[in-house]
Amino acid sequence: MNASNQWAPISSLSGGGGGGAPSGPAGGDLTGAYPNPVVDGINGTILASLGAGLLKQNASGVPAVAVAGTDYAVPGASQPPSGVAGGDLGGSYPNPLVAGIAGATAQIKSTMNGVASTPSLLLTGNPFIGGTATTTKPLLYLGANGAAGEPVSWSVNGTALGMNTPSGFTGNFIDCHPNGIGSYFSVSYIGTVTCNGGVTAGNTGFNVGSLFVINSSNFAMNNTFPIKWSSTASTGGAMDVVLNRQNPGILQIASGASAGNTGALSLAQVLLNGGTPAASTSQLYCTTAPYTGGTGTTTFPVALLDSGGTPVSSWNTGGTILGINAPSAFNGSYFDIHLNGAASLLSAYPVSAGVGLTLALGTNWLVSAGVSVFQKMRSDWPFFWSNSTSTAGTTDTTLNRAAPGVLQINAGSAVGSTGSLKLGQILGGSGTPAIAAGTGAGTSPTVSLTAGSSNTAGQINITTGSGPAATSPIVTITFANAYSFANGPFVVFSPANLAAAQLVGGSADIFVSTTATSFTLNSGSPALTAATQYIFNYMVQG
Repeated sequence: MNASNQWAPISSLSGGGGGGAPSGPAGGDLTGAYPNPVVDGINGTILASLGAGLLKQNASGVPAVAVAGTDYAVPGASQPPSGVAGGDLGGSYPNPLVAGIAGATAQIKSTMNGVASTPSLLLTGNPFIGGTATTTKPLLYLGANGAAGEPVSWSVNGTALGMNTPSGFTGNFIDCHPNGIGSYFSVSYIGTVTCNGGVTAGNTGFNVGSLFVINSSNFAMNNTFPIKWSSTASTGGAMDVVLNRQNPGILQIASGASAGNTGALSLAQVLLNGGTPAASTSQLYCTTAPYTGGTGTTTFPVALLDSGGTPVSSWNTGGTILGINAPSAFNGSYFDIHLNGAASLLSAYPVSAGVGLTLALGTNWLVSAGVSVFQKMRSDWPFFWSNSTSTAGTTDTTLNRAAPGVLQINAGSAVGSTGSLKLGQILGGSGTPAIAAGTGAGTSPTVSLTAGSSNTAGQINITTGSGPAATSPIVTITFANAYSFANGPFVVFSPANLAAAQLVGGSADIFVSTTATSFTLNSGSPALTAATQYIFNYMVQG
């Protein structure tokens, strides 16, 4: 056996006794004959029984065939490493440990692509649970060197991913970018979540500290947490709208970045369905004082219902609480009030499309201001006057419609005609009555009514013709409007010139007959004097 523990022939064999060269048959591990025997075995093991290959001596000295790559190196073939590991490995071969990645200690870098059911990086352990808030570390913990200390507030129910940053860190915990473009989702060092898309929260919710929580049933936030809108498509723009909680059940809208009530609300519809208001509360409540002192264009109302018509240029500069601006040709109601689904109680609408205003108290009364101005009410509606400066006083005067064209005044609260009318003067307001001569005025007389004469009062001018007849109609006055009494009204006449006075004061019989449509001045006996002017005043009451 040589120095490499391999069996090898020796150059010569010497026998014992110091004699000459051996001769005869060889034995033991040799075969053949001396002086040239052949090795046939080793320590009694026949070599032919071992098979082809290199030999080795095992621990008991028995020869055996050596295993290539294990008992000896195969020329030209790679060999298992041995010795101290280096590079990204630590420890010794054949079992080194990964000490770094890409030459950097404690960095992990993988270029492997994920395949079906095989992630590139897989942690299959379970998070530790049941420890304290200090010892229940996350399954994957990103803890920066230089942190002031280890967190002492981990969830005792376990954490899958945990992070801890050093003092002074002002970056992001998480920042997600698609294919190298801008951030789509990030969580800043103070917990601000910026999301370029949407956030979907499951049944268990989405919590941001004590600020707000989103879950399947609500979006809840604390009483100091506002919602702010940027003036641009980016959250980096100036904040110009803020929605915040003012008091229980009250939200405020502010213009700018700070909470307040300087903003406005633009809606297609406002539906109030808050049930019965509690004491000292209103479903719609506005405490803003009206703006005053501007122009008719700038002094806007506190509340403006504007349907997009031409802007108003005539607002009251003293201020307006509620303003309504309807579009051109509007023909609906500006407002319409009903009680429990019944007919309208009070409404306001144009007289005609885009013209004037009618204010209607149901079907009972209306006042209209359009092309003409008028009031109108139902036939059985009276006017009542109180006996005091308050409507709570006793009603002592009533004005009502008695018949077509007839009003009556009553003393008290009932409809009737027991009242009186006190006037400074009575002016006839009807049209001019018609006048026609009768035979009592003679042939071809001249008759007329003085200008201004009416149904109520007037003056009759008569110049008789030839041969006036006695006991005959002198003139007939036909009223411009008929009276409602079948027998006609009451007519009083008096002379207005000397001839008429002498006629009335003399022996002639002059009298009046009436109907609902006219009255007639009749002569008695003797007849009127021919070619004489007679003037009479008349007054009609009925």
